[in-house]
Amino acid sequence: MNATGAQECLLPQLQPSDLLVAMEVPREDIVLGLQPPYKRQYTEYGVA
Repeated sequence: MNATGAQECLLPQLQPSDLLVAMEVPREDIVLGLQPPYKRQYTEYGVA
């Protein structure tokens, strides 16, 4: 498998929030917009 194929296989497994944390963005500054507001309080991230 070439490098492009390997990258394509890994992309669905990556979470944008994990990438931001890896870039040292504080968790409280990350809001999971796909989660309904009432569920956000139960995550490790910001609630907006």
